[in-house]
Parts: sequence; C-alpha cells; structure tokens
Amino acid sequence: METGAPSDADQRQPASDPLAALATIAGGLVSQVTRDMLAYWGSLCERNGCRVPARSQLDPGEIPPRLLPHLFLCEFTPDGGVLIRLQGGYLSESAGQALTWRRIDRQTFGDNAAAVLQVYAAVRDTGRPIATHQRVLTTLGVPIVSEVLHLPFCRGDRPDGPVGFVLGALDRIDNAVAGGRDARAAEWTSIEVLRSV
Repeated sequence: METGAPSDADQRQPASDPLAALATIAGGLVSQVTRDMLAYWGSLCERNGCRVPARSQLDPGEIPPRLLPHLFLCEFTPDGGVLIRLQGGYLSESAGQALTWRRIDRQTFGDNAAAVLQVYAAVRDTGRPIATHQRVLTTLGVPIVSEVLHLPFCRGDRPDGPVGFVLGALDRIDNAVAGGRDARAAEWTSIEVLRSV
C-alpha cells in the first residue's frame, strides 16, 4: 500500500439517514447527559444538511459546560485501532485512570476490549450513533452501570465523508455510590457491554 493511501476503514462511508434513528435512540436513553448530547449531534446534522457532521463542525463552545466533563473524543487510527484523544474530568474521576492518548485495548479496557471495539467499528461502518449500557466492576468490587453514547464525526471539513472520530458521552446510571463508599477513585477491573439501547 502506498504511504498516505486510505485504508479500508477510511473508505467506509456513512449509511443513509442516521437522523431517522434519533427518535428511537433518544427514547431508550436514561441519562440527561446522553440525551442532550444526542440532541446536539442531531442539531449539527440538521444545521449543516448532512447525515454525519465533520469534526471541524464540532464547537465545544456550543455544548453546555455541565456536559463537557462527561465527554471523550476518539480517533480511528490507520492501523484500525482506536485512540482516545481527549477524556473529560468526570471520566478520569470515574475510571480512576487517565486514558487521554491511550489506545482502546486490553491494557486500558481489560478482557472485554474486543466488545468495546466492536461498538466503535459499528459506529464507523454505519455512520450512526450507538448507545450502550456498560457494566464496570471496580477494584472495590462495586459493579457500576454507565450509559455511553457514541456519535460519529467525519474527518476534516467534509461532512458525510469517512467516519474518522467518535465523540462520546458517559454517565453513570446505576450504583454511582454503593455501600457508602464512593467507587470513583477505583480503577476498572473489567468492562462489559450489556446491550445497545
């Protein structure tokens, strides 16, 4: 392959009209954080007349400040991996790990990294938002369920091109504090994707 030639992942285009699925996805969301981020993504699509907005159309100044700590930005790498480019403070506190500039793999997400990567691949391949409920078992032995929304963005200034980024929002929906012990300072010992919303 020539240097700089697009990979198979870069050739994938967004599927038709992900906006049609927004109402269905929104109806299954529990967290106000994920509902608000889905609405923001939908507004970008409507405003720009596209199925999938470009990364350049993402404006953090338009996102309510209360949501910013819950956000993360991931990029698909040329070798097919996923790199965490940015992780909000709520996630750092919740996970007990700083994952910015780290890859999604067994070192960061344990034995269930492959299941997490399948979610990212589905977002990339379909160009559609996907929400999941993920159960994390902390080192304190506390199971925590989070709702995680994955929103596709295209590379550069071109909407409806190949999906190159995923903007995510995460919020705990069960067992944020268990048995009087706040589990936020504990590192994850495992992660499991329970279901897609």
